[in-house]
Amino acid sequence: MNLYKDEAKDDPYDIEKLFSKLESQAAVVIKKIEGAGSSITLPRPDVNTLRKFLYLLNYRNSLRSAQFTEDKFDNATRAEVDTFRRAHGLKDFRSVWMFNMRNILTSNHWDIPNNKDIFYIDRSDYFFALQNMQLGFFTAHADIPFILTENGFGLYEGTTVPFLARMAMAVSPEVHPVHSAIPHTYTYALSPNFVVILRSVNLTEEQRALDEGVAPHLARPKVFGYTLTESFFADFPRTMADVTYNPPLRKSDLPTVETPDMSGPEDLFKPLMVGGRPVMSRLKDTLRFQIHPLTRSQAEKVNSLLLTNQRGILTFKTPSTLLASIEYYEMYCNLSSSGPPMGEPRFGKAPFGPLKARLRAAIDNVEPSSGDLDQLQVHPTSGVSRLGDNAVSGSIPEGDTPAPTPSASTSTANGATTSNVGKADGVSSALPGLRGAFSRRGIF
Repeated sequence: MNLYKDEAKDDPYDIEKLFSKLESQAAVVIKKIEGAGSSITLPRPDVNTLRKFLYLLNYRNSLRSAQFTEDKFDNATRAEVDTFRRAHGLKDFRSVWMFNMRNILTSNHWDIPNNKDIFYIDRSDYFFALQNMQLGFFTAHADIPFILTENGFGLYEGTTVPFLARMAMAVSPEVHPVHSAIPHTYTYALSPNFVVILRSVNLTEEQRALDEGVAPHLARPKVFGYTLTESFFADFPRTMADVTYNPPLRKSDLPTVETPDMSGPEDLFKPLMVGGRPVMSRLKDTLRFQIHPLTRSQAEKVNSLLLTNQRGILTFKTPSTLLASIEYYEMYCNLSSSGPPMGEPRFGKAPFGPLKARLRAAIDNVEPSSGDLDQLQVHPTSGVSRLGDNAVSGSIPEGDTPAPTPSASTSTANGATTSNVGKADGVSSALPGLRGAFSRRGIF
């Protein structure tokens, strides 16, 4: 079934076309960043495009879409969605999902939190990321390319605060308490060489305190009196964008946030204002970002987050680099709270014994002496086979028994389609990734 087809519209494929347009715009921005070196200056419209694109990578993934298409809501949220559905005259929950996507895609980035044609909880998520999470750009270590996974867009790591967990369980017992976690970061591995990390402003404030000489245990942020745990990416550089305002700011234009009058939930979405207008709407501004190369251990941490939360197929450059990442993950990974934005978190470490055996066999039998193997697809029963310039992919078992891995351009068990995507570097290497990220048939 084509999830984006809306028979009720004159153009039933309008959402797909809107996605395609945003995807193309975001790909241009990402390629620009990947090829920039140690820093990049972006016009604010490019930053707005990237932020919207990252949000929608989460919103249209299989876990979030299944909420609407398979009615996988807790009781409290289901009642709110149904109220929204009836208020807008929508047929069913799937129609709510498409209605939300269409309005997110057609709204200005800064207008989304206050667009009442978008479900309140989704607008709240968007506003939280917009106000509280800062962009960071990082490149892989030369010896440790990033792994790409089917659900590797927007994985969080953070702290589960007991007080908030108890509140969440009291309101809705069906909700896993980890979803009351305070996120430190959201990670988007967009290619084997490039990752975007949205970093909480809490970490920026912590860094400022450390720079001022505050002891680490005192600099750690607190929520409801509870000291947050250290971020898994605590040793990553934390730099902010340098903004050039156009027109320049006057003294009266200092950034402000209007205080909510608390008359209702709608009033909570007060954007950062500069010169009397939302800062994101200043389209002539430019932002200069640092692009940080990661050390070997830092790159392995990114891969450990991906391996902790993997589902189904993953993509990698060579068997030796994947094997090294798995071994690092097994020895050093100590994530306390992480997962996709929706769905059950994974506790403990996934078993990778069968895959490790296949990778060692690939290294012993196939990998050239130079240590640089082009591309492979690992099959559970037949070892390895050359796929020329196709992306590397391997099956990751949910348990001890390996599951079959589809060949390139074949359907997976859940009906999604993987495609040959060229060399495993650059934007187009992500599988399912950016090339076709909004494919009609592929859901990740």
